[in-house]
Amino acid sequence: MPKALVPVIATLVLCGAATVAMLATNAHAQPEPKKPMLLAQAAPAGNERRPAREFRTSMPGPGQMAAHMKQMCEDGYAREVGAMAYIDARLGDVVADLNRYYAPGVTLADPALGEVRIAMELRPGDTDAFFGALPLVAPVRVAKDKDGAVRVERDR
Repeated sequence: MPKALVPVIATLVLCGAATVAMLATNAHAQPEPKKPMLLAQAAPAGNERRPAREFRTSMPGPGQMAAHMKQMCEDGYAREVGAMAYIDARLGDVVADLNRYYAPGVTLADPALGEVRIAMELRPGDTDAFFGALPLVAPVRVAKDKDGAVRVERDR
């Protein structure tokens, strides 16, 4: 077997095992009320609009859960190819990840902003799109200094 196939097969086995385990543990779970979540992605070049997505607040069925697990596995691959997807992530964790890729640095004006939950996509090579989309998904304002450092403040 070629060495290049080993990581691919290992990833498929892990994702398959995770999917089976999740389906088994959630087979008899009682649905909990969920808060609606806003998902946003940075606008593509040329300001083209993407169609709006439909959001549900009910517990997904086993088929939908398997599709979600498949998406999570693809998101793991997305990290390797240069895009990270965040779903219901703390803004503080996203800023910590962003600081690994954005040299001037990103700071939160108020430590409480670190607890704000967001769902976005981050492409480390296109941080300006991320900063532009952040106020669309969180009650924040983004200010950029002359040296390029970014400060995220609470929007009043």
